[in-house]
Amino acid sequence: MKIKIGEREYTLNNNSGKYDLAKSDAGENAAPEQILAHYDKLAGLIKDENGNKVENGKFWGAEKARIADEPRQLKYKTDDELKEIMRNSIDNQYVPSSIYHKAKQELEFRNSKKPDDLLASQNQTTKPKWWEKTWVQIIMLLGAVAGIVGLYSLFG
Repeated sequence: MKIKIGEREYTLNNNSGKYDLAKSDAGENAAPEQILAHYDKLAGLIKDENGNKVENGKFWGAEKARIADEPRQLKYKTDDELKEIMRNSIDNQYVPSSIYHKAKQELEFRNSKKPDDLLASQNQTTKPKWWEKTWVQIIMLLGAVAGIVGLYSLFG
C-alpha cells in the first residue's frame, strides 16, 4: 500500500490490518501525515520511495509533539472542532483525557458569557439602521402635527 506525503511516497507493509487500525486511531478527518504517524506508532513497516526502511518512530514522534501542543491551540478551534475532539475521546480515539477536559473547559468558557457581555453583544448586533430611526421620527412628527391640528380645531 502506498501513501503520498508532499513530494514523497511511502510504502506500507500493512501487516495485520495496521493501516485500517491507524486510520481509525487518527480519526475520520485525519490527514495522510496523521495516518502515517499512527501507522508508525503501531510499529508498521514503512519504506521510502527508494525501498529503504524508515526508522520506527520518526513520524510518530512529530505527531506526538503536535498532539502535546494541541491544548495550547484549542482557543483557535471552532466549537464544532472542539466537540469533535471530545467525541473522538469518547469513541476511544487517541485523544488524551487532558485534551478532552481542556476542550470541554474551552467550550464552557465560551458559553458562559457574563450578562453584561451578552447585552453588549446584542446591542451591537441589533442596533437599528439610520433609516429605521428616521421613519420612527417622521411618524412621531406626523402624530405631533395631527395632535396640534386637532387641538387647534377643538379650541380654535
